Amino acid sequence: MGTGISAPIARLTQMVIHARITGLWVAGLAMGTLFAALLVIVNRADGLIVRRTDELAQANAELRAAEALRDDLTDMIAPICTPLTTSTSAWIC
Repeated sequence: MGTGISAPIARLTQMVIHARITGLWVAGLAMGTLFAALLVIVNRADGLIVRRTDELAQANAELRAAEALRDDLTDMIAPICTPLTTSTSAWIC
């Protein structure tokens, strides 16, 4: 009687072990796929950040150039406006 029960238990044990191994393989493949997808997303985001940083640096350089031009124009206009406003009663500049 003992041998009749131990064979199904041994078979059931083998099935459980096989199911666990299969589950580990499936989980490993799923995690690997998720990791690969995340890696692609992070690389794409990194590229976007680099491009946007370069665009921002370019915009800041253009802003500094425009501010320098504004300051130069202000420096040129200020001496012209001062004699005109003192010599006439009308506000010219």
